[in-house]
Formats: sequence, structure tokens, C-alpha cells
Amino acid sequence: MDRPSISVMSPTSPGTLRDLPVVLPGQLSVKLWYDKVGHQLIVNVLQAIDLPTRPDGRPRNPYVKMYFLPDRSDKSKRRTKTVKKNAEPKWNQTFLYSHVHRRDFRERMLEITVWDQPRVQEEESEFLGE
Repeated sequence: MDRPSISVMSPTSPGTLRDLPVVLPGQLSVKLWYDKVGHQLIVNVLQAIDLPTRPDGRPRNPYVKMYFLPDRSDKSKRRTKTVKKNAEPKWNQTFLYSHVHRRDFRERMLEITVWDQPRVQEEESEFLGE
């Protein structure tokens, strides 16, 4: 029986778009559960620890974004709330992906990324890791 695998870096992740990848400190805690009766992938984003401050020393405004690849549409996108000014945010938010069958894990992958929301809406969020 094939079991779902976990990939640390996806081929289309924002980290691969940089010339020189930068390794930032920090850890993300996530719980994954597959409901084989209801055909649902259940993702509980718990918390992050040791996120780095901004270069100017100000704390981050972190949030987590997920896609069930290869689908990058809004249907696949999930996002936590933003926790303002916090290097150790606690989200404890649960997200569902419905109509997921075991065979889907052979061709699909869950991409989980952490972002820093800027103070000004006109600026883009900064990728922190995955």
C-alpha cells in the first residue's frame, strides 16, 4: 500500500524563484489528517516559532497560505488570519480539502508557505518559508 509522502520543497515554490535561496530560521507546526470515509484532507495550522524579525528589527505580521497542487486556483487556496507583530503566532485554524481520494496523493501535493504581510497594502507580502 502506497502512503502519502511529504515534500519539503515543491518544484513551483516561491523559494525556487530566487537566484540564491536564503534559509531563514523558524518552524511551522501543522497537523494533517485524511478522512478516508468522507474523502477529506484536513489541515490544522497550529503555530510558528522563532520567526525572524524584519531587517529593521520590527516584528513580522505572519500568515500561512496553502494550495493543493497542481491546482493554484482560488478553489484550492487556503489562508490563515494574519497575526500582527508576532514572531511566534498561534493560529490553530483548520482547513478542509473535500473530494480528495487516496489515489490523488500520487499526483497532488500540499504546498504550505509562510508570508509576512506588509504594513502598507500597496506592498507585496514577503515570502518567509515553506
